[in-house]
Amino acid sequence: MRALIRITASLGLTLLMVGGIAIMGAYLYLKPSLPDVQTLRTVQLQTPLQILTEDGLLIAQFGEKRRDPVRINEVPLDLVRAFLAAEDDNFRDHVGIDPAGLARAAWELVSTGQIQSGGSTITMQVAKNYF
Repeated sequence: MRALIRITASLGLTLLMVGGIAIMGAYLYLKPSLPDVQTLRTVQLQTPLQILTEDGLLIAQFGEKRRDPVRINEVPLDLVRAFLAAEDDNFRDHVGIDPAGLARAAWELVSTGQIQSGGSTITMQVAKNYF
């Protein structure tokens, strides 16, 4: 019985070390192509061209993306809750990456060959869309 426990512990430790090395290797491989965090502090959203009258009234807007930046305290609380409920139920329980969600999505991709559900969090979606 002790031999089985020893083998299981050794196997678990080996898998943990291999996993850690794989994660570190992936990070070191991707690090040179990752954007600098400071670029997030100077976000320039694409907003439409606005044509105004002489007294400041809006006549027309031209552009593909119609983004009007607002501060987070200007967003209604119900809208924030709706986004969290629809997109990332565990938003307050992780640090931007949900390992369980990523593992679930990876398993579905491997087992079916198709992407069936997202494993990303709101944080990851924002980063993907921004960069």
